[in-house]
Amino acid sequence: MARPKPIATRVACAAALAVFLFASTDHITPRHFAALLLVCALLPAFGVCIDWLRLERPKGDEAFFVVATLLGALVVGLAPSAGSALWHPVLLGVALTYALRRSIVMGPIVDLGAAHLTLALDRGRLTVARDAHDALSGRSPLVLEEGATLALTTRIDEREHGAGPFRSARVLSHGPILEVGATGSELRDRRRRQLWAAVGMVVVSATLGWSVALVHVPVVACAHP
Repeated sequence: MARPKPIATRVACAAALAVFLFASTDHITPRHFAALLLVCALLPAFGVCIDWLRLERPKGDEAFFVVATLLGALVVGLAPSAGSALWHPVLLGVALTYALRRSIVMGPIVDLGAAHLTLALDRGRLTVARDAHDALSGRSPLVLEEGATLALTTRIDEREHGAGPFRSARVLSHGPILEVGATGSELRDRRRRQLWAAVGMVVVSATLGWSVALVHVPVVACAHP
């Protein structure tokens, strides 16, 4: 089977090169030239983003964050204002709280079937459908057997089932499973890398956008001493 081609990336890079080479810049102002450079820089980035969405099929919240980061540089650079100035601080706040959305739980596998597996957690036993994440399927690179340790990044809900001191029991359920690993430390390291990558994207986006937005400041200062 042929490997999918990054078509959007190639088209966007060619478009950025064409815009930069053939755009008329003879009488362009520094402000507009900086905006042109921003557009030429962001076109390949948007191409990479489109191919990433098309080929990797990321989660919706991850896709939204990446697209919002790219748009942040464009909006701030082309239309700086008091409102757009809040764009990157908000994104930075989202990046910093991204790692806190779900907790990491870990426990040994005590039951393994074709459709489900059960983990023994401190609060009780958690049954997980094996189609809830690709890493839980039969093609998983992890060791999935009874007694092996498994870690999940998810949200655990706990409720009482039944009534009375003898009939009540704790029932655990989980939300969407974001990550699967052999140990909790592996998932924490992976989360830390994702956090730094998200913060880095916001910093680069803000640097590009505000560098273009501030180009007109010396021009205004010279025009109005």
